[in-house]
Amino acid sequence: MLLGMRKAGKIPWEVEVASLAPLIWAKFNEATSAAFTSNGNFGSASVTGWSIVAPVSSNFGSTPIMPSDLTRTTILNNVAGFHSASTVVPNMNNTAMSIYCAVKLFGTGTAALIPWRDGNSGADFIRFDGTFCVVRVRNIDTTTTIANTAIMNNVAHLIGLVFDASSFDLWIDGVKVFTSAVAGTPSSSGQWDGLQNGNNAGQKPYGNYGDQIVWNRKLTNQENLDLYAAWS
Repeated sequence: MLLGMRKAGKIPWEVEVASLAPLIWAKFNEATSAAFTSNGNFGSASVTGWSIVAPVSSNFGSTPIMPSDLTRTTILNNVAGFHSASTVVPNMNNTAMSIYCAVKLFGTGTAALIPWRDGNSGADFIRFDGTFCVVRVRNIDTTTTIANTAIMNNVAHLIGLVFDASSFDLWIDGVKVFTSAVAGTPSSSGQWDGLQNGNNAGQKPYGNYGDQIVWNRKLTNQENLDLYAAWS
């Protein structure tokens, strides 16, 4: 019965995510940037504090994008300039990780379009510029077969990247769309940048940003399916 309920999306998003004990959980549904700075981490890590550089408070409380809760607001990131949300997590590493973002992207900045990044080392991120989505894991870039036009299409998507020492999987809307072997060496990390690449003002996809969630482990296939069931 429980599996049937989960597949039907009967378990609320908040309950599902919390049950998986995330390291970082930035919801971006706060009313103001000040509220986010104070309350933006709902995970299990000892975060040393959020720093948010624009958007200003008026960008919070924007259009909901999560199908299972159309009262849950997002942050709108659609103007030029340096916009990022960063935090430092002492016990974060990139030996094995799972990173999810809920986004509805409709425009472009410049250069590499990066909605989140391991900010301290730059070892891990996902890019939506060019023809195909590019994934970086352990400082190694892999070009996937997933067209960026399938993501940058003004439609809400739940996007997950999960990896360990041997492989990574890219999940989009509850489907494992790409798998690749992992190379490279994990590097020390501790800073997390959301909304865009924190090192470049132009490297952000324009659009609505909902939850950004990080785990220090590779989620199982069933856990990925359960997340999308709760989302949808």
